[in-house]
Amino acid sequence: MSYCLSIFFILITISALCIKKSFEIKHSTKTAYLDSFSDEQLKYINNIENYKIENCSPEQIYIFLRHGSRYPNSKYVRNTEDFLNKVKVLRREQAEKYNVTKTSAIDEIFLTFHDKPHHGLSDLGAFEMYDIGQRFKKRYPNLFSNDEKDVLNHINIVSSDRDRSIDSGKNFVNGVFGKGSRISEYVNNNFILNNTLIRYFDECERYLVDVKKKKKSNEDLVNFIKGHEMTRLLSNFKTRNHIQELNFETKILYVIFGLCGIEHAHRMERNWCKLFENDEELEILSYLSDLKDYWIKSYGNIINYQVVQYIFKDLFTNLDMHIKNHPKRKKVLLRFGHAENIIPLVSVLSLFKDPFVLKYDKFNQVKDRLFKTAIMSPFASNVAFVLHKCNQTDEMYKVKILVNELPLHKIRAGDMECNKENTSMCNLNSFRSLLNEYLNVDLEQSCTLNKNLNLEL
Repeated sequence: MSYCLSIFFILITISALCIKKSFEIKHSTKTAYLDSFSDEQLKYINNIENYKIENCSPEQIYIFLRHGSRYPNSKYVRNTEDFLNKVKVLRREQAEKYNVTKTSAIDEIFLTFHDKPHHGLSDLGAFEMYDIGQRFKKRYPNLFSNDEKDVLNHINIVSSDRDRSIDSGKNFVNGVFGKGSRISEYVNNNFILNNTLIRYFDECERYLVDVKKKKKSNEDLVNFIKGHEMTRLLSNFKTRNHIQELNFETKILYVIFGLCGIEHAHRMERNWCKLFENDEELEILSYLSDLKDYWIKSYGNIINYQVVQYIFKDLFTNLDMHIKNHPKRKKVLLRFGHAENIIPLVSVLSLFKDPFVLKYDKFNQVKDRLFKTAIMSPFASNVAFVLHKCNQTDEMYKVKILVNELPLHKIRAGDMECNKENTSMCNLNSFRSLLNEYLNVDLEQSCTLNKNLNLEL
């Protein structure tokens, strides 16, 4: 990286640590990676001593990563451009009718991101992945070896075909092996693009028809959008911006909320974010976003996380190849995808699961909920499975799981828990048993319409 770009990244990192935490965590999946950590957690992930385990050595690592911070999609940009044009037309009409030019915060808003690659990885996203790659290299130097022959034979990288995922992978590799190095260039030219593995959710008919395409009619989403919090937010938004005459729905507020999150993640000049009056308004829209992900990607529907079976079968296939000393075994397996992977993946592991169902009428009661996608799946979120070979233990091979680089202290699936006497590591066979029933689900049947699902986690 250039000197100027490095300074830019340093400034971003420093400012990320200085922003008020209450504001940071209200942007759901549009949250920058480092914003999702507490100060103590940041100290933890930067201390490699925390990852050393007595009498155990890391033998293999499998990491699934969401792409880093990105720019918004074209629909967001187009919708806000159309909205601002309608506001300008309204202002002219108001001036003619009342002979007064009304102004508010919305009149100071300017278009952003229109000159950026839509859905593309940003400079911040590139840095996030580079930074994560560097930390994993420091923790597991024996796995991320700089020996060319060792690397070329023992690393396997799979990505979806989306540019933001591919570019995330390349920046992770640059962080591990150095930008411009022979190893980085070789590895980055040998990515495998496999949407069946990474974007499996696009190939499950039941998920597409019964869940994804019906999100606009989901009872809890519809009722929350029509409920007291959202209607009050919309009314206040219109009133303080003097645009009561404009006919628009809460959808545009959700779009502005998304742009605000991306704007805040990149520490840009405060633009879209200043349209929100206080943290309460951000909390309302954050709850709407979490409610959507709960029902569309997580605990709300079993099929949401049943389809993650593709990932776990990939994981166990590679674990078994390593243990059996298969000639095609790999030490490092990297998978680059999306929030649609990370959220259901942590759901299978029963993480961020509240003792209640997220419902449209629970906003005021569940502000301290566990299910917050800003923490679960910010940009660049990741889940790592580290296979260790241990001495002086009942079973030689054990698995340690890191979620966003932080170790799980309880490894679970559904109501089952692994190794209650030592929950930070799980015997490989016990870990497999936790997921056995889940792994044996007939996905072809589950993904076919008009079939009954047969598994609950």
